[in-house]
Amino acid sequence: VYFDYEIEHESFSFILEDDGVGISSEPNGSANKGIGNMQRRANKINCQLAVERIQPHGTYIRLIGKIPQKHSN
Repeated sequence: VYFDYEIEHESFSFILEDDGVGISSEPNGSANKGIGNMQRRANKINCQLAVERIQPHGTYIRLIGKIPQKHSN
């Protein structure tokens, strides 16, 4: 498992890779439902999520977003 992150100015990115069995290519598989849930949650916090298969096996996940700024009252 590999994990990396970067914080730059008002943005962040998280990268997670593994060399396991990877993501199912079946469109209705349970892994794809989980990825759909992750995508909805990323969208809810205004982030971009990328999930890719690594050949011959493994998974690459990247989350990119803006760091929310606190507003003074």
